[in-house]
Amino acid sequence: MNTKKRLLEIDVLRGVAAISVVLFHYTTRYSQKFGHSNDVLIYFPQGYYGVELFFIISGFVIFMSLEKITSGSEFIIGRFSRLYPAYWTCLILTYAIVNITGLPNYTISWDVAIINLSMFQVFFNVSNVDGVYWTLGLELCFYIIMFILYQTRLLKYINQISIIWLILMALTIILEKQANIFIEYRIGLLFFIKSNSIIFANLFIIGMMFYKQYKKGLSLKEYCIITACIFIYQLQHYWTETLLIICFTGLLHLIIDNKMSFIIQKPLLFMGTISYSLYLIHQNVGYVIINKLYKFGINPNISICIALTISILLAAIITFKIEKPMMRLIKEQYKNVTTKMT
Repeated sequence: MNTKKRLLEIDVLRGVAAISVVLFHYTTRYSQKFGHSNDVLIYFPQGYYGVELFFIISGFVIFMSLEKITSGSEFIIGRFSRLYPAYWTCLILTYAIVNITGLPNYTISWDVAIINLSMFQVFFNVSNVDGVYWTLGLELCFYIIMFILYQTRLLKYINQISIIWLILMALTIILEKQANIFIEYRIGLLFFIKSNSIIFANLFIIGMMFYKQYKKGLSLKEYCIITACIFIYQLQHYWTETLLIICFTGLLHLIIDNKMSFIIQKPLLFMGTISYSLYLIHQNVGYVIINKLYKFGINPNISICIALTISILLAAIITFKIEKPMMRLIKEQYKNVTTKMT
């Protein structure tokens, strides 16, 4: 049984996932949206799967968070302080920069931006200020479900719940394929099935199962559930994509088995620390930078590097000047209020 309080390797993976998504957007996605010149040296379509890695990590980390709390309100305050200060900052910056520069097809009206402040825009079919915000709706669904399980003291049955969850997902996929129908759930055990028919709940479950193993030791039961999660992923994806998920699970196995400590390096830990803010700020702001540099005739490879550097700098400032200080302040205020009430 592992007794470490925190797995720094998970922070490293979070940083790797963030950089992967950034490189995907600045190379492949930018080319799809605006068109890169033939001078671009490298494209990184695989970087999209950094999102899948994020979801797996979220499943792992949520149990870590639930283990530290003593009440449901503490969970809510913890998630709020972690998510919203950085999100609001990145949203306001992105909205201002995109609308001032007039990035084609990316400007958003002020009323849409106001709704985005709630982070619940996906529930109301409202556009995102930045495209990457679509994952936040999935994260919120997952947090709501875990909060309900915590409050009802059902977390101890998470294996059984996960099995039911996966059966419902498999049935939905099979019915969708056979009947050729489109099903969309706003919230619930199936999360969202959007037009691309990608289901992500099984990725959260993979992370949860690995955290259970991290705390209690290796278990055949959890590995069977993880295998089922991969099987369900395969139902909706090509084998090449499924192999990436298998690689992610292999990495997590090595991490909880204490075989990946060599990846704990300061630059990678730094990227893991700023990963949330980097994820939130990079896409549209990076598009603006690359788009403007194209107009000045700057080599696209240099433009991509400049956009990456500026995004990292912005993310570092937001992380260390807003995200972390506000997180500490909100938690301290909550602690003071609860202390006075007792």
